Amino acid sequence: MATETVKALSAEEITELCLRHTLYDWSAQAALAPLPVTSAKGVYFHTADGRRFIDFNSQLMCVNAGHGDRRIIDAIRRQADQLPYISPFMAHEPRARLGRKLAELLPGDIDKVFFTLGGTDANENAIKMARTVTAAPRSSPGTARTTVPPERRSRLRAIPGGGPTSTRARWCT
Repeated sequence: MATETVKALSAEEITELCLRHTLYDWSAQAALAPLPVTSAKGVYFHTADGRRFIDFNSQLMCVNAGHGDRRIIDAIRRQADQLPYISPFMAHEPRARLGRKLAELLPGDIDKVFFTLGGTDANENAIKMARTVTAAPRSSPGTARTTVPPERRSRLRAIPGGGPTSTRARWCT
């Protein structure tokens, strides 16, 4: 089987195709001017036109170990070779080991953790758990229920009904 060489896109092509075919979080779509990023190493990321930036935001605070850390890349590769993905309903060794380690580090008698895929998922499930633990009733005529108002520009706005209609409509433009 022959391997086809794929020509790298220019900065302009990357930006134009991304704007034409994808949507962006937290943004009025018509006003976007995204940076066409091609690589990252350590505390820097690099754009397709050769500029280098210090990544002060750690790519939304989830790359605080830096970009391209060989230990992390090797761990990802080992896990991908063994079990690249499994349903969250399954038990597997990394989940077992991480759950035990977190239980050891948590204060008091907290010995159970809940893994999520991201911030919105974490917020939504935290609200569900709080309602379950406090036995807050479901909304129905004649009953009161505590609501959780979203912060301005927070991920909670992604929860259905989490933000004002005008914000949701503006996001789509």
